[in-house]
Amino acid sequence: MTEIFDFHTMQINWQGKQYPFREIDMKDKPDYVLVSVVDLERVLLETNDFPVNSKAEWVDNKIAYYFESEEDLHQSDQVLLNIIYES
Repeated sequence: MTEIFDFHTMQINWQGKQYPFREIDMKDKPDYVLVSVVDLERVLLETNDFPVNSKAEWVDNKIAYYFESEEDLHQSDQVLLNIIYES
């Protein structure tokens, strides 16, 4: 299932469509988190927030937060982390 995440282009390939994502460095931890856009969330989850299938659940579990637009993903790590922590 790792072919879904293309870390070279920073795109998630889902059902023939590409969705942007990025890694955010967790300064206080040795890890990073992945964030993407709500357009991806809408195709992964049903209206009741249940994944459409097990593969969608696997992808959704990798994404820490969904932002409204691709432009949001271009903000600094710190700005994005602030948004995540405030939500």
